[in-house]
Amino acid sequence: MNLFKKTAAMMIFASLILFYPYVADAASSNKITQEQKNETNITMEEAQAIALKEVPGKVTKVVLKIKDNKPAVYKFVIIAKGKKHKVKIDAKTGAVLKVKKKNSAEIKK
Repeated sequence: MNLFKKTAAMMIFASLILFYPYVADAASSNKITQEQKNETNITMEEAQAIALKEVPGKVTKVVLKIKDNKPAVYKFVIIAKGKKHKVKIDAKTGAVLKVKKKNSAEIKK
């Protein structure tokens, strides 16, 4: 039984390391690694300003997604007029990739 608990704990820990995205709490100042900086041309603050121009409101979550062979993307969750919006910003160019209201069709691509 003890071996089972250790194995399960190791598997959970490994899965968290491998699959957990780079998440920054909107209220905290998250540090970006050098590798992540190499994948981005704009800062998280610049991307947030771009996202807030698209959807003025309160940012509740920020994620920097970096996947192999795909462009780095900042993902923002913004609460505006009582509704949840998701905004994707290209981390290299600052282009707005997508704006979406929760449970609705895509607004801009």
